[in-house]
Amino acid sequence: MLAALAADAPEITASVTAVSHHQRTLGDGVVIGSNVSNLAALLGLGAVVAGRIGLPRKVVVLVAALMISFVSTLAAAIVERVTTRH
Repeated sequence: MLAALAADAPEITASVTAVSHHQRTLGDGVVIGSNVSNLAALLGLGAVVAGRIGLPRKVVVLVAALMISFVSTLAAAIVERVTTRH
């Protein structure tokens, strides 16, 4: 638990600082970007150590579909937020 908190301290600090300065979108970006980076790094490191990661095709298709829907929803929310500011 202590190691996890220490590893996430920069993201927690950046997010709290952004929110305290009313920069909510920056805080959101730090959290989302950190999670995506950590996930990609862990999968990449696992693939390097193991030589490859074998996943059934159904799992890959499901994860790809979820990622596409998540990114699409996030992009739509960002576009809506940007266009309603002006």
